[in-house]
Amino acid sequence: MRKEMLYHPIAIINKYMHISFIYLIKFKKNYKMISLSFLKKSLTLFFLVQILFTMTLKSQVLQDKKIETVMELKKEHQKLNPKIDGFRIQLYNGLETESNQVKTKFLTLFPDMKVEIIYKAPEWKVQVGNFRTRLEADKTLQNIKLQFPGSLVVIAKINP
Repeated sequence: MRKEMLYHPIAIINKYMHISFIYLIKFKKNYKMISLSFLKKSLTLFFLVQILFTMTLKSQVLQDKKIETVMELKKEHQKLNPKIDGFRIQLYNGLETESNQVKTKFLTLFPDMKVEIIYKAPEWKVQVGNFRTRLEADKTLQNIKLQFPGSLVVIAKINP
């Protein structure tokens, strides 16, 4: 069934002597009155909603592609540099020259353990071990504290 709409403008003068234009709209054999301002507002709102909806769809499509690209890059990076949350024992925090001395001293006393010197501005840190649990780190810390009394367990990204 075909929808038939006819617009019939009518000028109305209200009690304050203001002229208002009203449209009689014939829709499915019924007449409805709509003011011109209401018609303008509703059409403006309709077009704004259409524009915003279109912009939102385009931005979501672009955003999804960007997110997929970033996720792929992250996966590749994690394959090359797998790191997980864990614990290390920090032996020293300070100057670069002293951190190298602490590293050599530690390697002579504990040759089996891996030692890393990490620079986090403005200080150098000497950290040892890759422990998955705090308990493992605390057990090893007991032995290390005999030679390095200022050492402590820190949370770090470790190599599995």
